Amino acid sequence: MARTTRGELFSAFSWSYLIAQIPGGWLLDRFGSKKVHGIALFLWSLFTMAQGPSASSPMPRSC
Repeated sequence: MARTTRGELFSAFSWSYLIAQIPGGWLLDRFGSKKVHGIALFLWSLFTMAQGPSASSPMPRSC
C-alpha cells in the first residue's frame, strides 16, 4: 500500500472518529450510557453481519 493511500485511510478514520464524538457525547448525556452503548453494539453487530453477504455480491464500478 502506498504511503499516500495509507495516510488517506488514517485520515478518514481520524476525521470520522472526531466528528462522531460530538453527537455521541450528546446522546450519552441525554439517554444514558447503557441505552446508547446497547443500541450502538446492536447496530455494530448488524453491519458486521451484513458484510458477509456483501462480500459475495459484485462491486459497483466507480469509474
